[in-house]
Order: sequence, then C-alpha cells, then structure tokens
Amino acid sequence: MACTLKDVAKRANVSIVTVHKCIYGKPGISEETRKRVLAIVEEMHYTVNPSASSLKRDNVNIAVVCPNMANQLNSFYVKLAQGAEQAAQELASYGVNVRIIPSGSTGASQNQVLDRLLEEENLHGVAAYCLDDGLLDETFDKFSQRNIPVVTFNADAPGSHRLACVAAPTQRMGELAAELLLKLNRDHKRIIIVGGDKRLSNLRDNTTGFYSYIQQHDPEISLLEINNSSRTNLQEELEKVLASLDDVTGIYCSMTRNAVPVCQSLHRMGLQRKIRLICTDVFQELYPYVQDGTVDATIWQNPQMQCYNATMLLYYYLTTGKLQEKYFKIPISPVMLSNFEYFL
Repeated sequence: MACTLKDVAKRANVSIVTVHKCIYGKPGISEETRKRVLAIVEEMHYTVNPSASSLKRDNVNIAVVCPNMANQLNSFYVKLAQGAEQAAQELASYGVNVRIIPSGSTGASQNQVLDRLLEEENLHGVAAYCLDDGLLDETFDKFSQRNIPVVTFNADAPGSHRLACVAAPTQRMGELAAELLLKLNRDHKRIIIVGGDKRLSNLRDNTTGFYSYIQQHDPEISLLEINNSSRTNLQEELEKVLASLDDVTGIYCSMTRNAVPVCQSLHRMGLQRKIRLICTDVFQELYPYVQDGTVDATIWQNPQMQCYNATMLLYYYLTTGKLQEKYFKIPISPVMLSNFEYFL
C-alpha cells in the first residue's frame, strides 16, 4: 500500500500541514523539524500525488456550512466556526479558500444554503453540519453526483453519499453519561433525559446509548424523556414534571444549549445538588453551575476539533484522492470542577 501524507505525519508526530510545509519549503517550520520530516519522507518512499500537484497550482474552494444559532447560548456553534477558521488560516498559504457559511437553525434553512452552493461552478468540496439527515440526504447526493465531496461533522447523514463524517462517538457519549450517573448515585429511582431534536442523528444515537446502558446495568430505574422543540418551553415543561414527581434522582442533558436552562430550573426549585446532573460540552456559561455543584460532570466532545478535522480531511482528500476511513471519531472526556478550566 502506498505511503500517504497522513502516514508521514503520524510517524513524525506532526500535523499534515507541517508535512506539507516541509515538502514544499513553506515558512513557519524550524530547520531541525524540516530535516527530520524530509528524512522520514525519504525513508517511507512518500511521493506527491499528481492530483495534489494539479490542485496546488489552482485555488481550492471549500465551503464550511455551520449553524448560526441566534441565542445567548451558542458557544457550541461558535467553537465549530473557530475550528473552520483555524483550518482556513493554516490552508491559506496553499491557495485554499475556506468560506464559513452560516445556515440558520433548521434543516430547511440549511438546505437553501446548500442548494445555492450547488449552483456554483468552482466549488471543490463541502464540510457541513447536518441539521436533519432525512431532509439533507438527497441534497448531499446531488453534490456526490457533481463529484463534489461532502464531509459531515458532529451530526451525520449516514444514509447519504457523503464522503465521511468527523464526530464524537455520540452513542458512547450517552453510555458515558449513564455510567457517570449510576456511579454518582447507586440508588437512582427516576432519571430524566433532557434531549433535543431527534432529526439530528447524533442526538438519536446519544439517547440510544443512554437507554441501552441503563437498561443493561439497572433496568429498575424509570426513564423519562423531555425533548426541546419549537412548540415546547423546555423550562416550563421540566419544572412541571419535577413538581409532579418526587422520585427524580438524576438528569442527563444531552444538548449543549439546554444545559444552562436546566440549571436555572433546578435553582428556581431549590433542587440544585439534590438531583445529580450530567451535561454536555464545556463552555464559560456553564462554569458557575459546575462551581456550585449543580452540575456534577459534563462530557467534552471538542466541537472545534471536529470542524477543523473535517475541513482538513476534505482538503487532504481533494489533494491526494485518498480516504482511509469513513468515520473519524473525536475522543470524548468527562469534565468536572477540577479539570473544567483546561477544556475551555
């Protein structure tokens, strides 16, 4: 099997961009690193792919389609965009134009953005967050028919002809949340899952993982699910349920933008620290609730790295024609008070 750029980067313990800079004599690399990487290139018999050379002579145009949620708790989407911005900065010296395109908060609005991109003549690839895989499958297939590869990040469209997906293993996230809750309290009675729109594959898989772990390890626990939707005031519904039930011992909030509203509801009802709470992601607005013990732990899924890796993977495929995997998993980690600041 031919050696790839990724193989060289892994052997040298550097990024793919660093290997590029070494091969093409770009600035920003120490002479020591350049010599070491070039020695590994020679040792591994790496050769530049012809498609990479041809694309290098012309501009490469990549569109990153990312939700732009217009609310105060949009840290997750901000971090996604930051990942695209990081990739854009690193790839600019190679003639790569990375455009970050906001798509709104619904699958329909995202579809409109993607339809406009389909009309462009000089588009080489798309990295996209998928707000509704059932709705967007057909659109992604249209890109495939035009030989424009699509890489999804965070939320996938597994039924489409997308090239690959970069995401946290969301089913494992649900399993991890369930495991944490069971370890925090050995005598749970009822657990509430505060979820999100099931049109997102990652939220469906997350909930599946949570349910399966609970049913396997303590099937006597009662589970109740509350989903956030445009027709429902999440806080009102949650507080109504908590007022009517006196046996709720744990809550898992699987959607980032629901975390602070859940914390606020627990405070209003005087239930903070009485109900174990696991949230999702690490962002500044959540920190006070971790400090006061309202949140026992949250699960980090590194949205910035998801979008960054999706963009870089797309560029790597465009310039080499190679793809080693269809699904690239971003490591997840439980985060608590003692290590929270390291993940901000």
